[in-house]
Amino acid sequence: MSNDAPPKSKPAKHFTPFHSAAEEAATRVERESWDNEGGQLSSHGGRIVYTAGDLLPYKVVLSHEGSRETARGFPSKGEAESFIRRNTPPADRDASEL
Repeated sequence: MSNDAPPKSKPAKHFTPFHSAAEEAATRVERESWDNEGGQLSSHGGRIVYTAGDLLPYKVVLSHEGSRETARGFPSKGEAESFIRRNTPPADRDASEL
């Protein structure tokens, strides 16, 4: 009987949809900059724009009263819709009533 250590398994490869580490880092920074958009009714309207072939094909464009529109990409339509629901008032009320 041998006292050799068991064979080491190969580490799993890191899968990423990004073309480079720089692209992945830029996307992470963009997402972190949107942390303030987490359910604060910070806008008064939003829409989804789909661009086939993009890394994040569903882009949410939010309208803000008195300032420029902002945009953020999402990998799925469901995530984009949820983001709009968290950041805009319901259609039957506006932010001034909340």
